[in-house]
Amino acid sequence: MIFTRQQPQLGGLAEDIAALVTRAPGVINQAVSVMNQIEPYLPTVMRVLEDPALPTVVARVNTIRGLEVASAGGVSSNVKGVGLAKIVPALDAYIWYRKNPWVPWAALGLGALAAFKLLRR
Repeated sequence: MIFTRQQPQLGGLAEDIAALVTRAPGVINQAVSVMNQIEPYLPTVMRVLEDPALPTVVARVNTIRGLEVASAGGVSSNVKGVGLAKIVPALDAYIWYRKNPWVPWAALGLGALAAFKLLRR
């Protein structure tokens, strides 16, 4: 009986590697092209990502989307950002209004009642 050593079956792995090697220059050129297109925007993207108010703004937007109470960290004042901290109060007011839609109507009713009382005197 003669024993022969069988080669492991790689299931076309060699062909796949050969195909990748032949496509590599095109894929690399495409990646370089994409990087060249986005390169002018990278400083702006980095300024937005490094803005200390970004987590707070994202939390507020998620709260608006889900109308759930979100816990967000404070805004650090020692790092300059792109100014996202300026919109946090407006987002907070919007969230508060969406959670308490009756308040403006109650204020309007109280104002009308007060005007009626003052005019009746």
